[in-house]
Amino acid sequence: MTSTNIKILTNQYNQYKVKPSMRVMPSKVEGKKLAQRLQDAEETIKATNSKCASLEKTKQRLQGEVEDLMNILNV
Repeated sequence: MTSTNIKILTNQYNQYKVKPSMRVMPSKVEGKKLAQRLQDAEETIKATNSKCASLEKTKQRLQGEVEDLMNILNV
């Protein structure tokens, strides 16, 4: 690395370096938004898992029907 690159990186690092006492805590509004997004994501996961279970049952039922039809054709 050249000295110019090191200076640029050092400058960028110093711009984002903040003392712990100066860090901004998320506001209550942001916290509520994040909590709502989390709740929405959890509900989506539950709905997706439910749909997946339903599809798995349908798959098993259809596989059974295909096996039955194959047995009829082989007779």
